[in-house]
Amino acid sequence: MTKKIWQSEFTHQDVIVESSMHKYEGHFTLNELLIKFKKFNGEWSDSVIREQINRANAAALLLYDPKEDKIVLVEQLRIGCIDDKTTQ
Repeated sequence: MTKKIWQSEFTHQDVIVESSMHKYEGHFTLNELLIKFKKFNGEWSDSVIREQINRANAAALLLYDPKEDKIVLVEQLRIGCIDDKTTQ
């Protein structure tokens, strides 16, 4: 059985950071971003506001079904991965 390697189709060119506003500085930093992103159908979203929390540590979860020997992957925009210094 051939295993397929998953590759994201989402890139940094699929997000436009229209503005970034610094909201809080403490144990973490909080920024408010106004963004547009390319949807799965290829169209651009309307402008939306997203809050971005920046901190040193992170966690991840991998869903695994041992009976089916499969993992679950979900691709969606995660604002925490966007560099808020790339405003356009």
